[in-house]
Amino acid sequence: MPGRPDKFKELVDLLAYLRSPNGCPWDRKQTHTSILPNLIEETYEVVEAIQKKDTSKLKEELGDLLLQVLFHAQMEAEWLPLRDPVEGHHGQLNVDQKKKFDIYDVIENLILKLKTRHPHVFKKKESLTSKQVLQNWEKIKLSQKKESHSALSGLPKHLPALVKAYRMQEKISRLGFEWSKKEEILAKIEEELKELKKSLKSKNSKKTEEELGDLFLILVTLARKLKKDPELALRRAIDKFVARFSRMEKEVSRREKKVSDLKLKELERLWKKIK
Repeated sequence: MPGRPDKFKELVDLLAYLRSPNGCPWDRKQTHTSILPNLIEETYEVVEAIQKKDTSKLKEELGDLLLQVLFHAQMEAEWLPLRDPVEGHHGQLNVDQKKKFDIYDVIENLILKLKTRHPHVFKKKESLTSKQVLQNWEKIKLSQKKESHSALSGLPKHLPALVKAYRMQEKISRLGFEWSKKEEILAKIEEELKELKKSLKSKNSKKTEEELGDLFLILVTLARKLKKDPELALRRAIDKFVARFSRMEKEVSRREKKVSDLKLKELERLWKKIK
């Protein structure tokens, strides 16, 4: 399509204009913190579109997510001199501007990272398995850290716990630290369940929370071993529960009653019938 390569620059320039004095007061007012909820929301909407296999919605949501990336980069770019529209290079930076960047710096950094993390493609051609590629990725990543870093130091602090547990185990498995058989994990689940029951008997609330956490963690381990996304599995279980509960509510309503009017045994009979 003629002119299509220029669409990215058009989008960058459009956002810069919206943030300018002649642009939109709402866009101009935003900060990294104020639009952070938008970034999180748009990410989850992309996830939902993928899970629903809705390609039309995915195209739209990827655009919304891209907007958030560009928005954050534009906030930093406003502290930079304007790029030369012909040469595409930065002007001279003064001392207090050296720590700022624009979207083109983000792209340049990403290109360098991808080339560095794929030496089997861009340096010495090698035939590696997917697992070997991931192992190399972690090793290269650790070697590039200026200070001594743990393999887990890059995990975002505020990741949802289920996602964080999965990513944590994914990272350490690339270093060879993982259960070799699912049967070993199942045995560990039984062990953690016994520990949980023991803590419940002792009525030690703190210990119960600790054991419950251990059980959640080993269940995530099993999900990863089975090549199942625990987040997706839990979401589907929730959706299934919501659908069943809604059907039960309709059945109760058909009897001209409310769920709260029925005793637990009656609700359990209805639940089994609907299930």
